[in-house]
Amino acid sequence: MPYALRPAVEKELNKMQDEGIIEPVEVSNWATPIVCVPKTDGSVRVCGDYKGIVNPAIQTGSFLFRR
Repeated sequence: MPYALRPAVEKELNKMQDEGIIEPVEVSNWATPIVCVPKTDGSVRVCGDYKGIVNPAIQTGSFLFRR
């Protein structure tokens, strides 16, 4: 994350915590890196990068579709 985005990211994370969307944890098997995307209004969008932790753990089912 660029250092210049840090105040906006911290503001967004605090807002999300105040709204009960996220909560701090000490340790998690499902911790994932965040990706911060600057918006045109100066705020940031905080997204999770799930490709390394969650995606490999997802079990997808195979279905046979018949006509």
